[in-house]
Amino acid sequence: MSFRGPTVFALLTALFCVSSSGAPPSADSRSIIGPGEFTPVLRPAPGQSQVYVAAFRLDARPVTNAQFLEFVRTRPQWRRDRVAALFADEGYLSHWAAADALGPGILPDQPITRVSWFAARAYCAAAGGRLPEWNEWEFAAAADERVADARADPAWRARILDWYARPATDPLKAVGLAEPNLYGIQDLHGLIWEWVEDFGSLMVSGDSRTQGDPDKLEFCGAGSISAQDRENYPVLMRVAFLSALEGRSTARRLGFRCAERAQAPVQTVPPPPAGSLPGNSLYRLDMDLETAAGASVPFAALRGKALLMTMFYGHCNSVCPMVTHQLQLLERRLDPGTRANIRVVMISLDPAADTPRELSRFSQQHRLDDSRWVIARTGPEAVRLLAAVLGVRYRQLPDGSFNHSTVIALADALGVIRSRMAGIQADDAELVSVANSMYSATAASRRDRASRRRQ
Repeated sequence: MSFRGPTVFALLTALFCVSSSGAPPSADSRSIIGPGEFTPVLRPAPGQSQVYVAAFRLDARPVTNAQFLEFVRTRPQWRRDRVAALFADEGYLSHWAAADALGPGILPDQPITRVSWFAARAYCAAAGGRLPEWNEWEFAAAADERVADARADPAWRARILDWYARPATDPLKAVGLAEPNLYGIQDLHGLIWEWVEDFGSLMVSGDSRTQGDPDKLEFCGAGSISAQDRENYPVLMRVAFLSALEGRSTARRLGFRCAERAQAPVQTVPPPPAGSLPGNSLYRLDMDLETAAGASVPFAALRGKALLMTMFYGHCNSVCPMVTHQLQLLERRLDPGTRANIRVVMISLDPAADTPRELSRFSQQHRLDDSRWVIARTGPEAVRLLAAVLGVRYRQLPDGSFNHSTVIALADALGVIRSRMAGIQADDAELVSVANSMYSATAASRRDRASRRRQ
């Protein structure tokens, strides 16, 4: 199947899900969509207008309250009173009457909302699937009840825009009330916003209608994504919405559904490591690092000292070297005591290309101090999770380079982010002040404990 012409849809969602009983569906209950090429509203890369979407299975409806309730009852680490703050904000499942009860006014067959990207991924992994990718969701959502690509139909666009015009305070309807599209999929439009797996690849300018003007101070590579059909407001509204989210974000109209590809590996959210950690500690990401020296070390081995963290890729010849220099300048501005108790950690966005040899070359090229700097790579799954936590948005281009936002985060000895800055011309005064005050407070506490022991 080949789609031609303007695109209609924004994405966002996640697919695969379950029947209204709360039990995961069988593979036979999902619709097969694709394969095919189509022209998305968002240009996939400079000079490229079409994308190929491999065949995938998509659940017919969004996940419901009943289904997610069953999930949190069987996996209590995802209850709102137990979920780690790193993985969900304070709005997570806040509309339920209790951590394991819906309560009056929250109907079992309404779509689940107020769930984070991390929680949605965990649900889909438990159900044997994953969140759909942006292009998969848009590919499926381009169909109406009769044709595979209805995006050029003014009446179809008007019907979608009518939903956006409704007050967000209206009660949510039950899933499955909308007419199925050509593939038998319901509620892709008109009910909720939906998470997608690669929401972090959406990088937009302040006005989503003017995408395509690269802001090289914010984004590395070709800059923000380009809209090929700037009159397609439903897509652009969804892009703007997703671009404002972090992985732990929740919203009262934000839910998900799941998808799967035949024989695709199941992606999981790693459980929190053993030991007492704050709920928002980075060390709840259970991942291993491979350093420029070729050593494999657990990420948790960095615990105990403050971290200055960013993400980069080694063959970048534009913004990444500038961010590295910015980190070097920032490090020099720290008080000597702070500098001695902080590590600078740079994690590669491109683990396939950034082998230990390449990481070592990068370190030597920039004359980085191995005693204080950690230049490393991790697995692709961990890259996506870490980027979601740090707020880094990234997207690989056909030539192997990356669009990515520039973020420097300061985490304390327990891995809790205390400050962050975005953009290579951002003012780092606050970050330096917070880092110095963190060490001063720690040093004062140590002196106080030593004084009490001597008494």
